[in-house]
Amino acid sequence: MLGKPASWDFLATRYGKIELKVHDAGSPDWLGLYAPRAHLSASAKEVLAATTHAVVYLGSDRGATVAALRTAGVKHVLEIDPPRLGERADHPPLKKGGITGTEPCHAARRLLALLEPFVGRGALERALDPHLWKQSHDPLMTVSVDETRRALARLGLNEPPKGGFITLHPGSGGKKKCWPADRFAKLAAETARSLGAEPLVFFGPADDETRCAFDAALPAGVRVHRAENLPLREVAALLSTARIFVGNDAGITHLAARCCPTLALFGPTDPRVWRPLGLCVAVLCSPTECMADLEFEVVREAFEDGLRRFPQFC
Repeated sequence: MLGKPASWDFLATRYGKIELKVHDAGSPDWLGLYAPRAHLSASAKEVLAATTHAVVYLGSDRGATVAALRTAGVKHVLEIDPPRLGERADHPPLKKGGITGTEPCHAARRLLALLEPFVGRGALERALDPHLWKQSHDPLMTVSVDETRRALARLGLNEPPKGGFITLHPGSGGKKKCWPADRFAKLAAETARSLGAEPLVFFGPADDETRCAFDAALPAGVRVHRAENLPLREVAALLSTARIFVGNDAGITHLAARCCPTLALFGPTDPRVWRPLGLCVAVLCSPTECMADLEFEVVREAFEDGLRRFPQFC
């Protein structure tokens, strides 16, 4: 993989004879793939000399990258147009407030379909097999007992709480995709009282403002565990212990969908294109593109329904 290493650390680095290596695309070693007057380092050229196939997930300005890969000796380069940020399906609008299912236009299906020249249709169908959407069924995503213990130790715990974790992520890379943080705080407080479960709230590097709003709204005396800026591998380990997860259209929600029952909250983005894929996932949509119009009682009802439908991760 050539990308941001932190974005890929939710995967195991080895599976059988397969080894996953992630090279930092932001390193000076690789500037020759993007800047016209820059050059690839000797180590980057060595990596590409041993590369037979490359898949380039970049936009319309990928010409220089494709040319540089071919010049470096990569024989087969496949260019793919990724879905545009905020892209919506070319179908009638989704009925808001409903629980949606997987649609053929989902971004993952579209991206994988373009790989058919490399791997064949059978391999693509296996990649989209829902049985692989559970963390423990995917060898690159499965976490060990030791990894889970280390993640819990970060929270000062030896084991998950007896009542279980209710996990929440109030943030997102885009503010318009965030359900109000004070409502996440209210959900944490009410579930802690009614279920005897302990809320575990995730905050990422882009969530400073959201964290402040959440803290300001959290009632006094409510115990909340916090997981802030953790490596994604540890996030996955903690999610694997959760009774349920509630979050916005964000990366952690997609990770949660592989690890535990998940309620994903959508507003300005189209869940038919971007919904998280998992065995126990419900998607709840705002009646408008504004997340503030998604009422607390509607989310709480869907949350409670998720606990009833998925008492244990199926």
